[in-house]
Amino acid sequence: MEKLALVGLIMLASIIEIWVASKNCEKLAECEGENAYAIVVGGIGIGLTNVYYVNHLKFGASGMVADTIALLLPVFWLAAIAVCTMEGPFSVTADNGFYATWIAMISSILVAPFASISLHSPPPASISLLSRRSIHVTLISTLSNALSDAL
Repeated sequence: MEKLALVGLIMLASIIEIWVASKNCEKLAECEGENAYAIVVGGIGIGLTNVYYVNHLKFGASGMVADTIALLLPVFWLAAIAVCTMEGPFSVTADNGFYATWIAMISSILVAPFASISLHSPPPASISLLSRRSIHVTLISTLSNALSDAL
């Protein structure tokens, strides 16, 4: 399967996951804990896949941002599997949110080998080392802030 199709599948699974999570929260008096985390997971999944698509359109088949996202997605969805399907909002019944979370995880594992980041290769001429670090720091801090707000 082509990597853009897999990223599209992750985006679709993220949309389904956030939809089911929001429906679960709608039934509760307050949306907090694992239910809120499930909504954040879906939103971040949609955001990361959108950034991936924009980067792919701008830089073509490979780009530093797209490759970084391709490597982060399996880690991100592994955490989502642990929180949302083991004891969280999708653990009671195997509903669409459960399947969407697992589909996103499997698809992200299949996207990761397409990343062409080499730790020993020099950065591309179009991006300096400082901006590479700021991209990683920004992405990591945004994800950690979103996760800490959800918990």
